[in-house]
Amino acid sequence: MQLDDYLHEKRLSAAEFARRLGVTESAVSRWLSRQSRPSLDHMVDIEKFTEGVVAVRDWLDGEAAA
Repeated sequence: MQLDDYLHEKRLSAAEFARRLGVTESAVSRWLSRQSRPSLDHMVDIEKFTEGVVAVRDWLDGEAAA
C-alpha cells in the first residue's frame, strides 16, 4: 500500500504522521508527492509504524521497472 492511501485510510494528517514517526512534515510531504523517497532506515520505521501495511517493498517496487 502507498503511504498516502494508508494516511487517508487511517485519517492521519501528514503532520501527525511526521510527529509520530519523528521526522519533519516537509519530509513526509516530499515522500507523499514522490519528490523523494525515505531512507532505508525510515522505510523500515514506516513499515513498523504501519504494522507492515506500508512495506519497504512498496517503496521499491517501481524501481526495477524504471
